[in-house]
Amino acid sequence: YNSFFFKFSEWSYEKEWRIAIPEAMFDNGEFYFNGLEGIKGIYFGYSSVPEYSKEIAEIINWAKDKGIRVYIMLLSERDYTMFPLRLV
Repeated sequence: YNSFFFKFSEWSYEKEWRIAIPEAMFDNGEFYFNGLEGIKGIYFGYSSVPEYSKEIAEIINWAKDKGIRVYIMLLSERDYTMFPLRLV
């Protein structure tokens, strides 16, 4: 199964929406999406940055232009919990 579309019950307290973006929504490097009014923030997972750095930079620039906050999840070295670091 694809873990992107399923959530473990341990994380059920999080109020999140996951959006899968098909490649067809990109045109010459531009991202097109109609539904901005509901987006309050974009959170990138802890391990997503190194693998997708170019794509993430594009999304960060897009979000900045739209006034949408962007966060990266980091791992605390003290207790191994995750916390968001605001980028934009």
